[in-house]
Amino acid sequence: MIKKKILLVVAASLFTTIFRILFPDLYSNDVNIFISWNDFTDTFNNVYNTDCFCNYPIVGLLFSSGILKFFNNDTFPFLIFLAIFDTVNIFIFYKILLKTKVKKPEYWSIVFAVLPAVWSAGSLWGQIDNIGLSFILLLVLMILHLDFDTQKRNKTWLFYMGIIMSLALLLKQLTVFTILPLFFLIITLIIKEKQNKLLTFSYICLIILGLLFPIIIFDLWLKFPSNYISHIEKIVLYGSNHMDKISGNGINIWMLLNRDMWSSSLTPFYHSLTPKNTGRLLFLVLSALTGLLLFLNVFSSSTKATKKTIVLNFILYICLINISFNLFLSGTHERYLFYFYPIMLLYILIKHKNKYDIEKSLLFSLTIIGNVIYAAFIIGMLLNLRYKDSHITLLFFHLIFYFILLKDFIQNTSGFSNIKKLFSY
Repeated sequence: MIKKKILLVVAASLFTTIFRILFPDLYSNDVNIFISWNDFTDTFNNVYNTDCFCNYPIVGLLFSSGILKFFNNDTFPFLIFLAIFDTVNIFIFYKILLKTKVKKPEYWSIVFAVLPAVWSAGSLWGQIDNIGLSFILLLVLMILHLDFDTQKRNKTWLFYMGIIMSLALLLKQLTVFTILPLFFLIITLIIKEKQNKLLTFSYICLIILGLLFPIIIFDLWLKFPSNYISHIEKIVLYGSNHMDKISGNGINIWMLLNRDMWSSSLTPFYHSLTPKNTGRLLFLVLSALTGLLLFLNVFSSSTKATKKTIVLNFILYICLINISFNLFLSGTHERYLFYFYPIMLLYILIKHKNKYDIEKSLLFSLTIIGNVIYAAFIIGMLLNLRYKDSHITLLFFHLIFYFILLKDFIQNTSGFSNIKKLFSY
């Protein structure tokens, strides 16, 4: 019986690799951009000292242009390499479901494998975001296995978790919206354990040390202009001006202004209010308020939050962050929803566990529908098939999804009662 379940997961994990073999020429221009960066990688550690507009941190550059260079800029083995990470993700996803005792984990792993939003916006597109998903899922699995009764293992695990977070952040800037909440989740679990202060402090130092270690090692190896502290600083300051546009083919509320999506987001829409600054403020305020509700719930003396509850609410918070930055920030790209759907599915499965409860969940229905229409949007882009109002349709769907999620989050965190308590002091 166990062998049969494993065989089902193995079969599901091969889905994207087989799909890639059948459609070897279906990928975006991003792959050609990665190849063009190799014009500047004769000495790889000198790439940030050149005129190359390589706006990825070093791990992302190594996993994109570096892998292509290894294969002599042959796209097919590179695309197969990306598909392999889809396989890795399915197995990590399966292990998470086993750890959280979700019923029929092999069934849901197959669902995860075939749902199109994950692989269409990742390996099929020719992008490296599914590698970032590997880091994120691995972190979630390690968080679930954290056991503060085993101090020796925790010391090594926390350091390794810091390294994995660092590698994810050094892959692409997009991972920050998921990695930062996961970092605070780990810190929260450490503090909630209520060990002696010295041990708590040492645990926090270990994870920060792990986080800084790869950055320091890579910066020592890399050559970049001396006026920067790190190659990351150069990328953050000058490697991308996405937010200066209304949209980079993504979905956000600024599309409702009915301007050219590639036009400037610095042009005011009301007095001195611009899409760029207003969107950034809106995103930060909403993130801060929902983050406050989360921490009030975790540390409230009346809630007694368990580890499962804390992890679940943080995962839901990550979903809120990933959907809200797409909706409110200017300059978003079409693939920036990539991390939302797999993490959303994970949240629903861990929360409900039972197949019947999952399938009758409103969030599950929205996740499946959204997954399909978002994938249709992405695949349409790849095939140059564009529905006239696709951006607006996706925008309104995800706005509704966001407010339903927000309602669920407020209920889960006892938001209104905790706010009343905060103002009653």
